[in-house]
Amino acid sequence: MADKGSRITGLAPGRAPGRLTPRLLVSALLTFTTWAAVTLLGSASLCSASSADCSAGVGTGWLVCGVLVVGYLTLHVTIDLAEHARERFGQRRAAWLTCRAPLLAGITTGAGAGAALALGPDRAEGVRQALDGVPGTEAAFISAVVAVLAALWGLTVAARLPSALRQRYTASE
Repeated sequence: MADKGSRITGLAPGRAPGRLTPRLLVSALLTFTTWAAVTLLGSASLCSASSADCSAGVGTGWLVCGVLVVGYLTLHVTIDLAEHARERFGQRRAAWLTCRAPLLAGITTGAGAGAALALGPDRAEGVRQALDGVPGTEAAFISAVVAVLAALWGLTVAARLPSALRQRYTASE
């Protein structure tokens, strides 16, 4: 550990930080995909648990099983991305932001798709009912709130990521 301009880095003295690699980008894409899938499955299982008529077409047991299996794969892929980013960049902040960007984008996508599915074929009527608090629209409302919160946090992470990567390179010089 070395102090580099008020940033703690795990790089050995004299070792330059790594750059984005195809493996890191593939890991980020897998992280995005798996988080979108597990969030969509979670939204669908929430929807099937409520009185809403979802277009998932499978039983609740299968959805819960799918959430568990995809959730395990999601954790594995996310941990792999975090470890690889930390190893490549050598700085916690840059690695943390690099790992969280695809994670939050996946949650936003999955929860947004889950909300769209829960709203049904008539989206305008579904939104009106969800905002009015009609029973059976809880899943759409919860999924939409999760999507909006993840999107806001993701925008914050995306805004901070370029400065973290830039500072990472200037701190190594």
